[in-house]
Amino acid sequence: MRTKGMYHFCLLMLLLINTVALAQEDEKRLIISYIDKIGHFSIPEKGVVYHMNMNMVSFLQNRKMKPSELKMELFMTSDMIKYTTGLVTVYQDSLDCFVVIHKDKKIFLRDGGFKLDKMEGLVQFQKKLITHSRLVSCNVFELEGNEFKRMRFRPEDKIGEQLKIKELEFVYDPREKTIESLRIKYQADNPVAVQVINYNEINFNYKGKAPSGPAAKYFFKKNGALQDNYAGYQLIDNRLKNNG
Repeated sequence: MRTKGMYHFCLLMLLLINTVALAQEDEKRLIISYIDKIGHFSIPEKGVVYHMNMNMVSFLQNRKMKPSELKMELFMTSDMIKYTTGLVTVYQDSLDCFVVIHKDKKIFLRDGGFKLDKMEGLVQFQKKLITHSRLVSCNVFELEGNEFKRMRFRPEDKIGEQLKIKELEFVYDPREKTIESLRIKYQADNPVAVQVINYNEINFNYKGKAPSGPAAKYFFKKNGALQDNYAGYQLIDNRLKNNG
């Protein structure tokens, strides 16, 4: 997605050591601040739509295997969340959560509710990972007239071994104060060698067409039968009221 910056060696080594020492906490704060921004959102007010669009490419240690790509899109409104990948689609409101496994033609129905507490746990984990990592390089490069920062972090031995992560590389847009991409380099004993996540859009004031609740209307007709686009799908109802 972005061209790689040049690695400065030899005569610049002492300068880099001093620069990294001074910039270490500043660069960490940039990343942690952004993690807070995208992780501590509340349910949108009525009429406001959040939209996130990203893709992740995974490269395996076995180079004979082709890289795999997963595209992800999320909509959040005041009354519903819709999450889509190539494999799964999720519709969730305060009452119901529908998880559609397209390959198996199955729809799992469970109790709904917006579980933002789980997002809080993920935010704290990500912040811990950055806090316990060392900034090994930070350089500025230009693309299409805009400046970006490429920051490489190396986790401490203990957490790096636990997660099998060798290095994290962020591309940060200082103008928009957003992360453009994240490259995760894994240790050699991990099946995945590298994952690249491109954050194509994170918009907290989306103006395009968006789904709205209730979630059930996307699945059931007025007579209770499944909508035509889910013909042949099996509905598995795991709601507590039906299993209590």
